[in-house]
Amino acid sequence: MIFTVASPGGLEIQASSGNATLVASNAVRTTLRRITASAHGRLHAHPDFVGLQEGKLSRKDYAELLLRLLGLHAPIEEQLTRYDHDRVMAWRSSGSTPSRPTRLRMDLAYLGFGSASIAAAARADTLLPVIDCPAAALGCAWVVEGSSLGGAVLGQKLIAILGSTGAKHGGAFLSSIPEQADRWRGCCAAVELCGSDALGRTTLENASVATFDAFEAWFGKKPSCSDPQSPVD
Repeated sequence: MIFTVASPGGLEIQASSGNATLVASNAVRTTLRRITASAHGRLHAHPDFVGLQEGKLSRKDYAELLLRLLGLHAPIEEQLTRYDHDRVMAWRSSGSTPSRPTRLRMDLAYLGFGSASIAAAARADTLLPVIDCPAAALGCAWVVEGSSLGGAVLGQKLIAILGSTGAKHGGAFLSSIPEQADRWRGCCAAVELCGSDALGRTTLENASVATFDAFEAWFGKKPSCSDPQSPVD
């Protein structure tokens, strides 16, 4: 997983009356990138992600990585969904691709995990940042959405693990989705808009740092799986 934060095509945008307008500012995201850079780099160096990028993970290790990712993304998605009605989160409604947790469950099922094992996967609820307002949800979403862009880059390495049909057979989570660029542009626009005042910017900063902290803390843990159907050879 790579936490990418550069907007597609180099475009800088800002939301205006529900639409996207090209602008020259990326001041808020520059700050977010700066304050999360160290955590970003440490996650890049995590052995599982290095192994994935180099195409050296076994299918079993890859499946266990997906299980761990589900434990993180499922509770995050539940928290973010609570704020989808707010204008700064409206960009999340773009497209019809299944959610990250749903795609992870699909991949795990294909790779041999039983439904009981998937349902019982350990969760990172206690590690998540406090998401108690739309700005905090957006700060968390900025990290998660950026990770999806980087994840799609890693997805190109899946052929070494899953074969040429990986995207359809165990690689849905790390595959590009049709609305990915639109979602990222919308997220970037919302970040600049929300961070245009001091309180919004501080909330975004705290939430993004706390989300990276949660990722780091979670990937220091061992995934949980005891269902005899689950190991993948």
